[in-house]
Amino acid sequence: MITSKKSPITWFAVLDSRRAQFYQRKPMHKEPDQSLSHNGRRLEPIFDTSLVAESIEDYEIGRHQLGRVFESANPPRHSPSSHTGISEEIKLRFIRKIVETLEKCHAAKAFDQLVLVAPAKIIGILRKSLSADIKKSIITEVVKDLTHHQSEALSGFLAAVA
Repeated sequence: MITSKKSPITWFAVLDSRRAQFYQRKPMHKEPDQSLSHNGRRLEPIFDTSLVAESIEDYEIGRHQLGRVFESANPPRHSPSSHTGISEEIKLRFIRKIVETLEKCHAAKAFDQLVLVAPAKIIGILRKSLSADIKKSIITEVVKDLTHHQSEALSGFLAAVA
C-alpha cells in the first residue's frame, strides 16, 4: 500500500521593526501566456493586511501617565525617566505581537515550518522571544530587510529557500 506524505506547510515571516507580513508558498495555475516560475509556486499573503507597529503618536495617547517623583534633597518634582526609549519600547511591543501571532497560529497547526526573513537585530530579538516549539519549526533565516517588496518579487528572492 502506497501512502502519500503530506508536504509540510511552510510560512515565511517577512518583517522589520515596523511591519510584518506572513506568506505561504502556493502552486501557481499556468495561464496560456505565462510560464511557471519559481518551481510553479508563488508566495501568497496569509492575512489580508500586514501587521504594523504603532506610531509614536499612538503610543503616547495610550500610554499611562507616569507619576511624579519627589527628590529628597530638592523640592522640585519630575517624571521618572524611562530606561528604554520610546522607539525601542514600540519595537519590543511589536515583536511581542509577532511572537503572539506565531504562537497562536503554530498551536492551531497553521504551519509546520517557518522561514524568518528580517534584519539581524530583529532575528536576534525573535530568537530570545520564541518558544522552543517555534524555534524547532524554523528551517532557515534570511538576514535581509525585504518588507518593502511585493509577493512576486519575494518569490524570486526566496525561490531557493524552501
